[in-house]
Amino acid sequence: MAKRFLVLLIVGGVVALLTLKLSQNWQTVSQTKPTVCPRCGQEGSIVPIIYGKPGQDLMNDAKKGKCVLGGCMIDRDSPKWQCLNCGERWGIADEAREHYLNW
Repeated sequence: MAKRFLVLLIVGGVVALLTLKLSQNWQTVSQTKPTVCPRCGQEGSIVPIIYGKPGQDLMNDAKKGKCVLGGCMIDRDSPKWQCLNCGERWGIADEAREHYLNW
C-alpha cells in the first residue's frame, strides 16, 4: 500500500505543489518470510539472519542451515533474510527497524 504526500516546494520564488507517492513496501517486505529468492529464484532456501551473541542452540541452528549469524553489530541497513543458494541478502532486520526507524 502506498501513501501520498503533498509537498510545497519553493525554489527561486517559484512555488510548486508536488504529490509524492511513497511506497511502504520497504517496511513490509521483510516482515513475512519470502518463499523464493529474488536473485536466483531458488525456493525453500531463505533463512533469517540473526544478530547478537549466539548461544549454543543458535550456533547449532546456523550449522544446520536454519539461520545465518549476522554478527553482534547491527546497522540501519542490516538485512533480515539470506538465500543459502546464492548468498543474496535483503530486507531490514527487526532490530534495525526498531532502533533506526522509530526515533
